[in-house]
Amino acid sequence: MIRSMTGFGRGSASVNGLDLWAEVKTVNNRYLKTSLRLPELLSPREMAMETAIRAVLKRGSVYMRVWIGGQQGEVVKDYRV
Repeated sequence: MIRSMTGFGRGSASVNGLDLWAEVKTVNNRYLKTSLRLPELLSPREMAMETAIRAVLKRGSVYMRVWIGGQQGEVVKDYRV
């Protein structure tokens, strides 16, 4: 099994007429450091997301950003690192 701390992933989903996009980048680090960029709509879930990340990873730097778009594909908020 590969145990690298460096990686990149991108995903998307549609929920209740909204389009969601997420990108996650991880790099090597001695300690666990997280950086989440979320739209206001998801701000109440930030601690739950960080807890989920910490349950799986023990070290490394994790950068995550999320966008939410409307039904016509327009971006409601664009949070970039």
